[in-house]
Amino acid sequence: MDKAKKTKIGVMICNIIFVLLLLPSLFISAMSGMMFDAPGSENSTYTILLFSSVVSFPLLIILSIPFSGIFYKFQKYNISLIVALSPLLSIIFFALSLYLLGVMCNGNFVC
Repeated sequence: MDKAKKTKIGVMICNIIFVLLLLPSLFISAMSGMMFDAPGSENSTYTILLFSSVVSFPLLIILSIPFSGIFYKFQKYNISLIVALSPLLSIIFFALSLYLLGVMCNGNFVC
């Protein structure tokens, strides 16, 4: 199998998985503003990082799907796969911010 076909399969699998995660992530991001209900949580860097990662996930999905197709069409296969995987950055930052909230703030949104 050539590189173009492997990349196309990889991009399609990534896009299908992220499209399935899009609707739940929209509901989660709509409720993410509730993280700032605790007094003082708006000043917590870790809470802001958590909020940013939750809100950016659906945006990255919406942007990554057409752009990965565009890069694939122009035969930029590696860039196409990287763009298709870009929503994983939000998941990484989400896990990092949850870890930091747990360690630095004892699980509270306020440090």
